[in-house]
Amino acid sequence: MNRNDIELFILTNEPVFALDGKEYSVCCPEAGSFSTWDSDGNTQDYPSFDALLDEWFVGGKPFREVAPTLMKNSSYSLL
Repeated sequence: MNRNDIELFILTNEPVFALDGKEYSVCCPEAGSFSTWDSDGNTQDYPSFDALLDEWFVGGKPFREVAPTLMKNSSYSLL
């Protein structure tokens, strides 16, 4: 899964997912920016999709590394 596939998935679905007992969510509230939330109550805003991929850490890894596995691997569940 490449960068464009991940971006399209995020923009189309605004997913909520669970990883290691914690829930995460990402949305695109306005063109070009992204907001995230987790079940610990943390929220973050990112000015671009690349910033989201590189600066949002999910399960201790940048989202860029987690996203392809998340969308392909059944051990990660989309809620």
